[in-house]
Amino acid sequence: MNINNQEKIKVIDFLNRKIIKADLLIDSINTILDSLDESNIKSIQIVKGLLADGRQGDSLFLFLNDIFKTVAYVTKATNQKLIVDSIANNILKSIDENKNWQQELFSQATPLSAKLILLSLKKEIFAIGIESLKGI
Repeated sequence: MNINNQEKIKVIDFLNRKIIKADLLIDSINTILDSLDESNIKSIQIVKGLLADGRQGDSLFLFLNDIFKTVAYVTKATNQKLIVDSIANNILKSIDENKNWQQELFSQATPLSAKLILLSLKKEIFAIGIESLKGI
């Protein structure tokens, strides 16, 4: 895809802002998770309410979706686009048709397991952002 320098700067800035906002959201969720007692069974319900059924999970989904759409727009090579689509599908699509991805990942998660999932998402966001900028 050929885009001019001014448009490249706008897209890179947009992608950067989305990645930073997703990172900050994950950090704020982790702060909440840090306050939960891992040994208390009620913590699983709090995680579920926060991420599986709550606005934070929905916000995270929207940020991730925007990041993947932006990366797909920026990425030049067809093989990179296929990789981005595959990663997006693996992260944002649930296996169970009766659940969304948040419910699948977080409905039975302890605070620690939720933090590990969020850490994996954070790593993936940064890795895919860096990969998408190669060759621009």
